[in-house]
Amino acid sequence: MDANPVFMDPNVYYYSYSTLAQSLAGAFGFLAAVVVYRLQALNSQMERIAGQFMGDPHQFKIEPFRTLFAYQRWSLFVYHLKKDQDGSNRDPVFKDLNFIDLGAMDHANDQILSIRRWFIISMVMTVIGITCCLIALFLMAWFQNPILLGLLMCLGMASLSSYMRLMLLVLQ
Repeated sequence: MDANPVFMDPNVYYYSYSTLAQSLAGAFGFLAAVVVYRLQALNSQMERIAGQFMGDPHQFKIEPFRTLFAYQRWSLFVYHLKKDQDGSNRDPVFKDLNFIDLGAMDHANDQILSIRRWFIISMVMTVIGITCCLIALFLMAWFQNPILLGLLMCLGMASLSSYMRLMLLVLQ
């Protein structure tokens, strides 16, 4: 049995770390563009539905709806609309309001929150992966370990799986 450990060519480590970092950066960049486009579409949908509830947002005087609409705080907007459905809490301005679109607004709000959550998870995983690869590239002159390479490859695969989850959310 050979007692010497198996040594890999240092180029294997160099190209693996640099390729992994570049792949994560490129994939995340594309994903960010798709996510921003989808979030803009959902934001426009929320504005349109909120405009149907409120009428002309510039003429609408009831707080907190006016402020929440102006700052596009859709989670709180939906929360206050749901709370206002209760007849005892309802503002007189909303007495003839039809809440049919509230379900669509609630669904769009849930999509925005899910996309943001998975985008943050993906971004954190990408930053960690790229940072670890850059540190490993720097330390490569003194330290070459196939276990570290394997761990970083697993981290890269986990990042890619979070990208797939986010892409599925965006395509819904």
